[in-house]
Amino acid sequence: QQEWLDANWQKLGTITSTADLQPGDVAIRPSKHTWMFVGTIPGFNSQFASASLNERSAMAGREGIGGSDIVWYRKK
Repeated sequence: QQEWLDANWQKLGTITSTADLQPGDVAIRPSKHTWMFVGTIPGFNSQFASASLNERSAMAGREGIGGSDIVWYRKK
């Protein structure tokens, strides 16, 4: 996933505030987790949609946005 994102999307790097994100921005923690910033959606209990490798389908994410191993991307 990260190779494809590096080749096809704009790398934003580490993000510390949702003010720096746009709906559709994607984060990856290499080989572990992928999530997307969805913004505010009525009835959806998070600003993130999330999925873990081999664990479950996408769901409302409960993760924070920061961490030195988390890289954010935006579609070019």
